Amino acid sequence: MSFEVLTIYAVIVVNLLIGARLVRNGFKDSAKPELILGWALTCDATEWLLWYLSAYTAADGTSLGDALGFFCRFFIAATVCCLLWFTQAVFHTESRLARSMVALGWLGMFGALAGTAWERDWHGYNAESAWVWIEQITQNCVYAWMLVETGRYHLLLRKRLALGLTEPLVVNRVLLWFVYAAWIFSVQGLVALSVVIANQEGAYPGIIDAGMALFTVFSAIALWLAFFPPRAYENWVLSRYPAIEH
Repeated sequence: MSFEVLTIYAVIVVNLLIGARLVRNGFKDSAKPELILGWALTCDATEWLLWYLSAYTAADGTSLGDALGFFCRFFIAATVCCLLWFTQAVFHTESRLARSMVALGWLGMFGALAGTAWERDWHGYNAESAWVWIEQITQNCVYAWMLVETGRYHLLLRKRLALGLTEPLVVNRVLLWFVYAAWIFSVQGLVALSVVIANQEGAYPGIIDAGMALFTVFSAIALWLAFFPPRAYENWVLSRYPAIEH
């Protein structure tokens, strides 16, 4: 088994396990952030499974492989839209502008998907297509927005922690959201690189898939620590960010 295939297996299993638990807790506790992120991880696991079937089995290079690749991109779009919804729901609940950005992001992702289907570019590798770059730019904007919002809020909470107005575990949870956003933003950089290479060479090296899968695993682990921290991790956080006593 090659290294890249092993990493793909890992990301499917990790995302499914953590995503399913987030969805379960989200429904149980009526917690929208957990529910949305759970859907995002579940969709992401599904797109990795479809990508594996499309590119690493006998379906590669066939009509079936093209169909699997296209539905892989459908679930990528669903993942991106969930993360966009998460950012709006957590940080800008009442903002009309933020809700408009969510609608624009959904339109960008699924509109680009439809556009590439019209051009019969099932895998989204035609770097000369405007639709491909609409898809790529939309993803980058979504991840960048999440990165900025989580980073900004983490800095705000650190100031509140210094005043004794919040708890260390809350501050750390938002930091882990920021780490998650940073990893998936890095994944998107590799995706854009794969589009350029595939357009020039007809394919891209499997090590890029391995990098994307590893970064995705790291991002999922960050969410696991954020929502299901082991007691040892919580104790470490509390020792690193001692509560302010008055």
